[in-house]
Amino acid sequence: MIEEKDFHRKEIVNDDILFRMQRLVEDTVLLVDAYSSIRKIKDAEYDF
Repeated sequence: MIEEKDFHRKEIVNDDILFRMQRLVEDTVLLVDAYSSIRKIKDAEYDF
């Protein structure tokens, strides 16, 4: 949860918040890559 104290002049200044946001981005990219790989394998099974 981000609170008002984590901001300064509309910019996030809390390093913990920034770290968690970066981790979320990295995890999301990994998840998208995994689903993309699974989809390619499944599509190959149907010989499209």
